[in-house]
Amino acid sequence: MTIEVTASGSGQVSYGGSGSHNTAKFEDSWSHTEEIGKSDYYTVSVSGDIFSSDDSQVVSCKLLIDGKVKKVKSEKSATGKYGHAFCSTF
Repeated sequence: MTIEVTASGSGQVSYGGSGSHNTAKFEDSWSHTEEIGKSDYYTVSVSGDIFSSDDSQVVSCKLLIDGKVKKVKSEKSATGKYGHAFCSTF
């Protein structure tokens, strides 16, 4: 599975599944590839920098399995200073 996240500027991503949790800060875009089983669940949450952004900020997340978007729920975006996008394999 590949995680792809974006933010117009600075962002932070929280990701994990099946008992794991990780975070990373990034600029503009970030991706991570990880092996997961078919029955594993995985979640991704991305937000922008609320201190130095404005209401035009856009954040997005996408989960890809074997190079394809797993399902419609696995691609989300949000706009605004407090925008927050959440993707999962549920």
